[in-house]
Amino acid sequence: QGNIPSDNDPNYETFITACVDTMLNSKGVWGYIFGNETNNPNEFPQGEPITPEQYATLYNRIWNQVPVNIPMGVQAVDPYFGPDSDNREYWMRILNNIQGADFLTVHPKTQDSNPDNVDSPAKFTDEPLLWQYLHLRSYQPLLDVVPERFRHLPVFATEVNPQRHNDNVTLGWQEDQGAEWVNRAVSHFKTYNETAVMPIHGVIFYRYSADDWRLHDKPTILDAIK
Repeated sequence: QGNIPSDNDPNYETFITACVDTMLNSKGVWGYIFGNETNNPNEFPQGEPITPEQYATLYNRIWNQVPVNIPMGVQAVDPYFGPDSDNREYWMRILNNIQGADFLTVHPKTQDSNPDNVDSPAKFTDEPLLWQYLHLRSYQPLLDVVPERFRHLPVFATEVNPQRHNDNVTLGWQEDQGAEWVNRAVSHFKTYNETAVMPIHGVIFYRYSADDWRLHDKPTILDAIK
């Protein structure tokens, strides 16, 4: 029912306490990302939209209760969601309203499994996303507008994958394209980092198990990642 509670949720305070307790008591965790793509309706609590300001208020409540030695990062927005929503504006409003962060996250993908689209300069052709890249480079316009006070932070690409097969229907990794896609993506980020003001510090390929993008049963793609 959404990945963060709405303002009037009776469990609002309990949720904050649970987040803080999790961060204080977990072992073997480098850092914590609060929330996930709250600009996408699939992530709304019971269908109720979450504004950037609502996200930031919850984020700040947790940020102020966690020791400085526990890294806390800002969610990635869905960089492709557009109907009645400008995700770049949503991202900027979040960053302008949070009190601090230890790292930022982005979710770059390609719309299909064609490795050539990893470096594609193609952009959306409809408002409000005329400024946005259609494929993997979608993180770049978002990092370009990060406020100065956060431009020193490390950035992690925490959900990197092709969205669907080249039939433009089947979701997940296409096995005969996946290894080359991974190689192209790694090369892309290395090249980007050579001149980037905000380099990508780490890439997490989505995901090991549990859904259409599972990689645990695709050894050729796992070998490419290794």
